Amino acid sequence: MDCAAMKIILFVLCLTGCSFGDKKPPPKSSQEILSFHRGYSLWEEQLRYAKVPYDLEQVIQGIRAADRGELFDEENIGSLVKTFKEELIEKRAQENLLQAESFLQTLAIERGVFELAPGKLYYKTNKKGEGRSVLENDSPLVDYSAKTLNSESFSSENLKITLADTIQGFAMGVIGMLEGEERTLFIHPDLAYGNFGGKLEPNSLVIFEIKLKQIE
Repeated sequence: MDCAAMKIILFVLCLTGCSFGDKKPPPKSSQEILSFHRGYSLWEEQLRYAKVPYDLEQVIQGIRAADRGELFDEENIGSLVKTFKEELIEKRAQENLLQAESFLQTLAIERGVFELAPGKLYYKTNKKGEGRSVLENDSPLVDYSAKTLNSESFSSENLKITLADTIQGFAMGVIGMLEGEERTLFIHPDLAYGNFGGKLEPNSLVIFEIKLKQIE
């Protein structure tokens, strides 16, 4: 179900008397409905994908304090939030690293999986190719999709890649592929995006599905 459909269902439920698990009456007036929509939008835009855990009751208290015009020590709160986020990220990085290494240990003994770097990089061939193979200085044209063990994903089509400019595990995994070949790469975070992560969680193992279309 997409987000727009969910909004409509929630709105209709409000009008028909559903209280969403609490004992407060559903919004009825235009002002109440508008306020409800603002609250829902706040959750959807700020809290829905929040990587830092939050306490909903404290969120509500913060809104009420702001509405009353109360002030707080923003510098001190900001420092606490920064420290909390850093600790959370470090904890998540350690968890992801353990998860990645456990996954690769299991993968390494699977039939049809080949090792390119011990404990760090593996691949399996899904479709054989023909023609010449990719060399270190080539710029292959590829389609790929990628995901992590935490279900984060990204993809690209008809992408010309300079191997020297991509992550080490991707470059190592593409070298030797033949035109038309399709391959799955399993890349340890040390050969992917590491502790930095970028848009991904830190120390994420990345699984690439690659189709080599042409070698230039």
